[in-house]
Amino acid sequence: MLSRVVSAISNTLEKIFPEVEIYVNKIKQGFEEPCFFIQLLNPNEKQILGNRYKQKIDLDIQYFPKNEDDNWELMEMAQKLNNILEIIKTEEGDLLRGLDRNSQFIDGNLHYFITFKPFVKKVQEEEPFMEELKTDVKPDRRA
Repeated sequence: MLSRVVSAISNTLEKIFPEVEIYVNKIKQGFEEPCFFIQLLNPNEKQILGNRYKQKIDLDIQYFPKNEDDNWELMEMAQKLNNILEIIKTEEGDLLRGLDRNSQFIDGNLHYFITFKPFVKKVQEEEPFMEELKTDVKPDRRA
């Protein structure tokens, strides 16, 4: 699910901002602004019942503007990200709602934090409870 969420965000950003480069996990040295950097922050999951789990996927989407001194561009981008990432669609067609969305302006860059909490069902191979049991029973000769 982690890669599906990151891909869905990347695809959404690419549709809306086709001229902006998008990096996932690593930024190449000598990158050119403007660009996005999608970073996964401490994903975790909790077993709810049986093979059903609730995941928590925290992301930091960083935006590096062309001009570091342009706070208007950062504020506009934060608002655009609020609008386009509220609900994302995965390649499989699942809709996921972004929660706890907030922005910070750090060193002339935008850090947009968003959380997704999808439920997942893990498919496990069924194991037989017991194999076939064969017994040899001899009659009781005491009777």
